[in-house]
Amino acid sequence: MKEQLKPYDREIEYCSYCPKMCRFACPVAKVTRSEASTPTGKMTILKLARDGALEFNAEVAELMYQCSGCLLSRTYCEHRIEVIGTFEAARAMAVEKGIAPKRVSEFSASWDRFGTPQGRDLSQKLLNLSA
Repeated sequence: MKEQLKPYDREIEYCSYCPKMCRFACPVAKVTRSEASTPTGKMTILKLARDGALEFNAEVAELMYQCSGCLLSRTYCEHRIEVIGTFEAARAMAVEKGIAPKRVSEFSASWDRFGTPQGRDLSQKLLNLSA
């Protein structure tokens, strides 16, 4: 895990020790009302997992998917940290480890089966639109 996150060491270190300047800007944290869902919260948890103080398990993986990628946190970050790259790396590790949220594999299966994330074949609807 440490090696996979090495490209993001700066982001993890800066963000996990930050006084949470971006906290109020995160739409996910606003909805969940959870400190763990803030960019700083997720980066701190990821740092603990990277350093072996916390297991990188399904619960931690779930948090890594609680980011919309809107980059609002960067707007208010003194160091201009972009957390999404770090979260994407953690998501990839979760998939590799088989601990990604169930909806991730469902999305992938739907895409493979139907060519869409909606879980159904939309080709007839598309044909009707062109008629």
